[in-house]
Amino acid sequence: MQLASTNRTKTRERDARNVRALLMAQLQELEIVKRIEQARIESGLSQDEMADLLEVANRTYWNYENTRVPYKLMGRISDVTGRSLRWLLHGEDDSEPNMQVMQRLAVLEAKIDRLLCGDGGEGNQRRAS
Repeated sequence: MQLASTNRTKTRERDARNVRALLMAQLQELEIVKRIEQARIESGLSQDEMADLLEVANRTYWNYENTRVPYKLMGRISDVTGRSLRWLLHGEDDSEPNMQVMQRLAVLEAKIDRLLCGDGGEGNQRRAS
């Protein structure tokens, strides 16, 4: 009797974990489809234009923004909208590392400009002393 009760308890616990995992997956998919819509809107594209660019039917693209994640097309959606795959799939904006790269590039450009203009930076300071 106790063995049957233990098996039922284990089955219920397993079922509860499965339901939880399924709900989390559905929630993540809803978040992804909303980010697809947001990326399209921020890109200034209509649903029809986006469907044309992705070479899918308008109704199919509508599904992408409402119910179904087009995992095979996420790379193309990223290219068309200019949003990273990381952002589309996880909502994590990776603009901060890009900002660091841009700042480093600006510093390097300034150094190159000084060298090309004959300023030389430190070289002129040595000559002055």
